[in-house]
Amino acid sequence: MSVLDRVPAQATILPAVPSRDPNVNSWRGRPGDGKIMGLNDSATEILSAAYGVPTARMIFLAPLPEGKYDFISNVPRNQRQALQQAIKKTFGLVGNYQSIGTNVLELVARKPAIGLKQSASGGPDFSGADGSVWLSNQPISSLAYFNEFFIGTPVENRTRLKGYYDLKWDSTTNGLEQAELENLGVELVPTNLPIKMLLVEKAR
Repeated sequence: MSVLDRVPAQATILPAVPSRDPNVNSWRGRPGDGKIMGLNDSATEILSAAYGVPTARMIFLAPLPEGKYDFISNVPRNQRQALQQAIKKTFGLVGNYQSIGTNVLELVARKPAIGLKQSASGGPDFSGADGSVWLSNQPISSLAYFNEFFIGTPVENRTRLKGYYDLKWDSTTNGLEQAELENLGVELVPTNLPIKMLLVEKAR
């Protein structure tokens, strides 16, 4: 992340370096000043970074470019908006928010909750190894996000649960759903709701 301070201020997207290890694939924003960068990312991932929307909440009305890209937006302010303009210039795509009725999963708390315990761990953490995934000291909103990421369907948090929790599961969708039901007493219920989606289309 120190690169954000070493290079000139810009919002740029370039083809990824072909010689780089393909396992290097991530993007990250710096909470303190909003600057953001990523390596070996798809166009979908760059759109997610620029608009702050999970991929499950995108509708594509235009084809996306293939391949992997590096990107950076380290301008002094409005970094996401600057990255959106770089997407428009590089890919010819823009995103617009619209409320659309669609299939949604609601994360709800069972009554009574099963084994619901607040975190006894230190700082917040997310990690994975040997086929398992851990969330430590995270709010329920983070759990909703990880459900959405793993399942690929929008998830709305309806639990009203406060506090921070730990959860460990095997890195499968069924493993996640079973672990959160048995350990946190929450489950996913399918429904259909109007939610804010990002429509990605060709720039005019």
